Amino acid sequence: MAVSSTSTSSQAVDDAPDGDDDDHKHLDASYLVNDPSDSEEETFDNNLHSQQQTCQRRDVKCGAVVHLSLDTRTFIDTNNVNHQHPPDRFGMKQKLLNQKIDDRLGAEPTAVMKVIELVYAEANLTDEEQLNIRLPRTAASTFYKKRSRRYPAHPKTQDFNIPHFSSTNNRGENFVIYDGNKERLNGRLLIFSTPKLLSALFDSDIILCDGTFKTRPLLFQQVYVLMGRYHDETIPLVWCLTSSKTQSVYHTIWKKLQKVAKHMQMEWKMAECLMDFERAMINSCLEAFPNVHVKCCWYHFVQALWRKIQKLGLTTSYETDPLVNTWFKQYMALPLILRRLIDDGLQLLKDTIPSNDYKYRKFLKYFEKEYIKRPSIDLWHHGNNDMKTNNSLEGYNFRLLMRFGLHPSIWEFLHFLKDEEALVSHLITHLVGGSGITSSTLVYSIMQFISKSIGLKEYLKSASLMVGKIVGQSTNEKTYDQATANEYLLEDEDEND
Repeated sequence: MAVSSTSTSSQAVDDAPDGDDDDHKHLDASYLVNDPSDSEEETFDNNLHSQQQTCQRRDVKCGAVVHLSLDTRTFIDTNNVNHQHPPDRFGMKQKLLNQKIDDRLGAEPTAVMKVIELVYAEANLTDEEQLNIRLPRTAASTFYKKRSRRYPAHPKTQDFNIPHFSSTNNRGENFVIYDGNKERLNGRLLIFSTPKLLSALFDSDIILCDGTFKTRPLLFQQVYVLMGRYHDETIPLVWCLTSSKTQSVYHTIWKKLQKVAKHMQMEWKMAECLMDFERAMINSCLEAFPNVHVKCCWYHFVQALWRKIQKLGLTTSYETDPLVNTWFKQYMALPLILRRLIDDGLQLLKDTIPSNDYKYRKFLKYFEKEYIKRPSIDLWHHGNNDMKTNNSLEGYNFRLLMRFGLHPSIWEFLHFLKDEEALVSHLITHLVGGSGITSSTLVYSIMQFISKSIGLKEYLKSASLMVGKIVGQSTNEKTYDQATANEYLLEDEDEND
């Protein structure tokens, strides 16, 4: 028999009911516990607005019945028939485990066996319970069938349909803004974001781009992430699954985002785009945004030089000879000096080569070929720019690996990505003043508006969030922050006069 409530008292589990006490007849719920596989056997008493639940022990013809409220799942009454058997606390424990497994399988696409083993491990079963409760592997077949009804089978090709619950975020908004499978893309391209995140992207002054391979579903080549510096925070705003790393793929990403910006009637505020030294991405960004300063990450610059030092067999000299160490580090520091001093700095380094060993000459040729002749020096020169690396994006890629795991299935990837979107959306609300609102937030917005960092629409929205604090507040509850905000408002009015 089935039931829909798993909440029973400890007496129902551990003690047999007293046959002479009618008030406790309903406490033996060992055989009145919800088993999802038996839900079709539930019967309803519409007159009582209750659900009738019959004891499952048909083998002993037990006639005990309880009635629970349909709305609250609380006890209403019984048929005054005692159970004809003692409670089975191990059966009860098994049903509770089954319910937890079923709930988790319905809420997340984690592998069935992994969910079962996690639930069993978290239950901290005693030796006696372990002896009387079936092993995890014997429970798997039932739950595999239930999982197949919830999620499609893992696709083996890119020709798969994304279910509605995977293509929308937790608020029901469309989460897939582009889904294309064209020859010039070398396969399928998926772009994920929401209007709220895209609005933050278009308002960001600096955008960071980078790809990661460890968290990609194996059907795709990489996960490409766009982050924006929004309200002085660097946050992920767009995720892409690409089948290749060609210029056509990156061109399509930028083109689609430009089209969305036009549709949303928003203008890009991006002044700088920071990325690694991937030529295809550099070219596509310069083509899409000819007036944007494209910069290559200083961290990637340093790492590339270090790998060359290792490849040339100069690691020991770098670590033990101070002159060699300083010489190489000066090359690594070139992006930080004034732009007008770069040429003189390069000549100085050539003149002060620490050895005539051919390995050092090979390094000079490598640097000239990779960073002087082919790319523009302006790509890797940063000077005193406040953002020289995309380390925040590198750190975010590591976060994805910790949360998503290595090469998740496409359904696991989409499930975790929806959670990421929800977290980012929450963060954006915080950044614009949506949580823990104080008048200091309004002061900050005033200063941003005066400095033209934000527009009137965003300024007004930030001010509107103060309404929730004022409604119901007595007139004498003015705080210091509110007084400060009023002072800023008055100063601004005086300036306009």
